[in-house]
Amino acid sequence: MKTTKNKHGHEEERSERGGIIVASLVLLILLGLIGFLIFNILQVRDAANEASPAPEATPAVTAQPTPEPTPEPTPEPSPEPTPEPTPEPSPEPTPEPTPDPARFIRIATSKLITITKQPGAETVVVDGNAMFICYANNASSIEWRFVSPDYTREILWNDPAIRKEFPGLNCKDGDKSVFNVYAIPKALNGWYAVCLLTDSDGSMLASAGAKITVTDTPPWFPPAPTPDPTPKPSPEIVEVTLPGETPEPTPTPEDPTPTPEDPTPTPEDPTPTPEDPTPTPGTSPDPGTGNEGGDTGGDNGGTG
Repeated sequence: MKTTKNKHGHEEERSERGGIIVASLVLLILLGLIGFLIFNILQVRDAANEASPAPEATPAVTAQPTPEPTPEPTPEPSPEPTPEPTPEPSPEPTPEPTPDPARFIRIATSKLITITKQPGAETVVVDGNAMFICYANNASSIEWRFVSPDYTREILWNDPAIRKEFPGLNCKDGDKSVFNVYAIPKALNGWYAVCLLTDSDGSMLASAGAKITVTDTPPWFPPAPTPDPTPKPSPEIVEVTLPGETPEPTPTPEDPTPTPEDPTPTPEDPTPTPEDPTPTPGTSPDPGTGNEGGDTGGDNGGTG
């Protein structure tokens, strides 16, 4: 049994040695081939170099001097124009906000109520009176109240605390469309009168706020024009005629307008009417002529 193992061991060693020898021979052959190829390549390159003419020497290029750059003139900075000052816009006066009842009365807006007349602002003197009117359709109840200038407080017209807040103030008809306020104190200046309306469904709607301005002096109003006095008609004189009396005729007033005379004169007839020399038969001769004849006869007799 031991002899058999040794034989096998020697055979394996021999085969390994034979493989190493074969590999060494193959490697030597490959190295020889590579050396032969390199030798041939060098021979071919040398033959090619000998056949090609030697390259001519390239003449050296004379470097031309680089021209110096012409300095560009520095542009003078143009004077910047002085900016005109921007005129600050004058602040516009902040308009006073229109009092919005929704800001200080949180209510459900009614879709049935329609306000036809909003209450207007009132300016009164201390201890003066004011009237606020609000008309609406489909309103089942009305309730007036006062709202502070900053919209943070409200006092009902019939709240007992109103007498402590505004001593002397007297309110009437706060549940009607026409709300009357009497003896307004100075403390109510700047407050608003607001009408709260309720419909049949219980929804509410607030009117616009009517601002109350209380002054120490009464507002000035221009004096009313004095009407011209109407002239009284003069009494008519009625003549009474007693029975049996003859009424005197009423004199007719003469026409004060003179009748203009006709300025055109009537032309006279320039042609005179010729007298008739022939005496009319039966007419006695002129007595003057007879005297003249008698006188002539007397003269004649005296002459004879």
